[in-house]
Amino acid sequence: MDIGSIHSLIDHIEATNVDKYPKTSPSSNITVAGKLFPKGVFIPFGTELSLYYPLGFWSLYIPVTLEEEKAKILRSYVNKLVYDLLNIRMGYTSRKLAWTRKKNLKIRSTSFVYSDFIKSLSNDLLEYTKYNEKTLEIMDAPNLILSVWNHIYKKGHISRTELNLVRQWLQTLVNLNVNGFPKMKKEKNDFAIDPMAFSAMSGKDFSTEKVESKCDNLNSYKYKTFRTSDIHDGCRMDFPTILSHLKQRVYVTGKRQKISYIDLFHYPGVMFSDNRSPVMHRVNHYNFPITEEDIKVNTKYYIEHPLKDVDGFYCEFPAALCEIWMPLKKKILFLTAHRYSIGRCTKDSWHKLNANLKIMKIQRMSLEP
Repeated sequence: MDIGSIHSLIDHIEATNVDKYPKTSPSSNITVAGKLFPKGVFIPFGTELSLYYPLGFWSLYIPVTLEEEKAKILRSYVNKLVYDLLNIRMGYTSRKLAWTRKKNLKIRSTSFVYSDFIKSLSNDLLEYTKYNEKTLEIMDAPNLILSVWNHIYKKGHISRTELNLVRQWLQTLVNLNVNGFPKMKKEKNDFAIDPMAFSAMSGKDFSTEKVESKCDNLNSYKYKTFRTSDIHDGCRMDFPTILSHLKQRVYVTGKRQKISYIDLFHYPGVMFSDNRSPVMHRVNHYNFPITEEDIKVNTKYYIEHPLKDVDGFYCEFPAALCEIWMPLKKKILFLTAHRYSIGRCTKDSWHKLNANLKIMKIQRMSLEP
């Protein structure tokens, strides 16, 4: 199953609040968030846009000649338009996943600073669809994407230098024969995220259609139990909440303890565990080096203090930390969230990680599903 998700710094607001950004305070539980445009379709106002969707690889390009916040906004809106033109629906996480750390004042300020830019960009993108309706029917995906960027160049939103960089990015993907472009002929309302693979908690936030609150295809599944010791706050939240929606269980541990920017441990099936080996107590940085002795100590500890019903581990940040779990003969999901080789700073350690990744795959396939 392909899971597509948008990791937004800011999520969405109610339609009634589009033109007046709500005030926020640490105790209000209200999050300043995205602009609802057009009606019924959630488009992120500002986002880091981490797409876990193979046919969305092209959309990872971010403008480099614009200031950071404007680049995020522009990329979000352009990509959302392209997905709409390809008849692919993108789902967004529920309000509970919106998190702002301590940036409320900055975000509110940003909202006002870029409100004119958002309005202008939105109008120009709508104009593109109005005057290119017939042309869109004969273009393939790479040319459609370039056509949209060319339109916003003509409207003055990006420079010719930026347009050339986009062209080079797309041409590189084509030359490499990257399977990263969706076919133009998609069934209407095709989903980048399978709406029936999520519970009602996330399903209710799909843009314009209601998703059935009952997921019969999931109710019959026997849950699996995972464990993660990720260090990055986003990874500690993103995948556990996905697993929760899929009615699985996950133990979240590591140096961050119960600290979380959302009520992570209130989600069904997401649990905290402080069952940490002496080695895991010392892992406090993504570049923490794992030695053979560390692996032996860690393995001995968990043999004496078993992980009980844990079916497998997943590692996102740093993904290479998964090496420490290999001797326990559990399934390992190696999910690189940021830099595959992070924490492996020598040629030998990198090559060893490559070899271990193959072993993890073989080991995972040999264990029962």
